[in-house]
Amino acid sequence: MSLENSNANQPINAQSVSAPYTVLAANVAVELLAPASNVNGVVIHAGTLILSTQAFMSLIARATPPTFVTNSRVIESNISTGGASATCNIQIKRPIIVPAGMGIYLIADAIGTAFGNLQYTVL
Repeated sequence: MSLENSNANQPINAQSVSAPYTVLAANVAVELLAPASNVNGVVIHAGTLILSTQAFMSLIARATPPTFVTNSRVIESNISTGGASATCNIQIKRPIIVPAGMGIYLIADAIGTAFGNLQYTVL
């Protein structure tokens, strides 16, 4: 069997979660995946998350919601500069494994509107 025309490298049963224009309060996490849903682990395949303000934003894996942008296991983070017109962007372009029992949270240190998408597979 040739792999040239197959989907051998595509995630199986991939799911997606979107944060459509969610207003973030400073240092208050938004749950993208509940820890209870992560029984055997999760593989994050790709994602883009954008915050509409100058801030430090993190995507975090943790069993309970984080209270700051550097709490626990930071999957990816970014800090924006540039004043009032700045945006903060997180891009995931490689597979990341999140251990069983941990949720996935988005948190920022400033008030802003977040939007984006995260593709993952629950194992």
